[in-house]
Amino acid sequence: MKKGDTLRSCLGCRETFEKKNLLRFVLSPENEVVLDFYWKLPGRGGYLCPRINCIEKALKGNAFKRAFKRAFKRDVKIPEAEELIEIFTLRCTEKIASLLSMAIRSRKVSLGSEAVEGDVKRDALSLLLLSKELSHTARMKWDRKMVAKGINIGNIPSSEAINTVLSGRKVVAIKDQGMATALKVEIDKLEKISTDLI
Repeated sequence: MKKGDTLRSCLGCRETFEKKNLLRFVLSPENEVVLDFYWKLPGRGGYLCPRINCIEKALKGNAFKRAFKRAFKRDVKIPEAEELIEIFTLRCTEKIASLLSMAIRSRKVSLGSEAVEGDVKRDALSLLLLSKELSHTARMKWDRKMVAKGINIGNIPSSEAINTVLSGRKVVAIKDQGMATALKVEIDKLEKISTDLI
């Protein structure tokens, strides 16, 4: 963790995480708990980690309704867990597609195996993203190369919007460290919730 990173506790599991890895909630004027996906809404925040377990506990159990009540210091109206998960998944996918599109426009990405191979040789990569559709052999080949170079590996989320942005490419690498970090945070959140849903 870098100096200056802020820690928050999840209202579901009570574990402490870096703020950027959590979901933030605020209260609407009608005292409804609302997901503040882009962290732009004003007011006091309540936080959950992006795990189905925590979301369902926090939104279904009376104990966790009380946790939100304590966090916001008033009675609150809680959304349906399924609705919240659907909204979160959609927003997260949109954000990943947007970050990838921005990386492509600013030429901070290598698209396709050949381009990535060239940048691996030049030590110009911060994050490798692989499609889940790649064969096991191909994934192992990339894994060995990236481990040797100390480069993080992630999965390209399955989404029509993301597939369109990447023009169907199954191997993508991010060259810029800041962009790589932002993408990894969002992909990790989406994978946590997707894994729990399986």
